[in-house]
Amino acid sequence: MKNAKWILLVTALAWVLAVGVSFAEEPKAAEPAKTTAQSLKDKLKAKMEAAKEAWKKESAEIKEKLGPKIEEANKKIEELKEKAKSAEGQAKKDYEKTIADLKKKADEAKAKLKEMDSTPHTKWDKVKEKFHSTMESLHKSLDDATNKHK
Repeated sequence: MKNAKWILLVTALAWVLAVGVSFAEEPKAAEPAKTTAQSLKDKLKAKMEAAKEAWKKESAEIKEKLGPKIEEANKKIEELKEKAKSAEGQAKKDYEKTIADLKKKADEAKAKLKEMDSTPHTKWDKVKEKFHSTMESLHKSLDDATNKHK
C-alpha cells in the first residue's frame, strides 16, 4: 500500500508537470498569430499611406490643371459684364441673368476646389466627381452664354 501511494504521488506529480509544461508552451504556439496580426496591421497601414499619397498627388494635379480654368471662366464673365454695360432693355436683363448664373457656378467650382483640401481621402472620389460635374456645368453655361451674346 505504501508503494501504491508513492506511485500515485509520482504519477500525479508527473501529470502536473506535463500539464504545466504544455500550458507554458501554448503562448509560443500563439505567437505566430500575433506576428501575423501585426504584419497585416503594418501592411494595411502602408497601403493606407500609399492611398493617401496618391490622393494628395491627384488633388494637386487637379488644382494645377483646373484652378486656372476657373480663373479663365471668371475673365469671360467679366467680358460679358462689359458687354452688358452697353446693352439695353431685355438684352441687358438677359445679360444680368446669365452673368449671375455664371458667377454662381464659378463660385461653386472655386468652393469645390477648396473643399478638396479638407476632404478625407476616403471621400475623395465623391468630391472629385462633384467637382468635375460642377466644372462641366460651368463650361457648358459659359459656352452657351458666349454663343448667345456674340
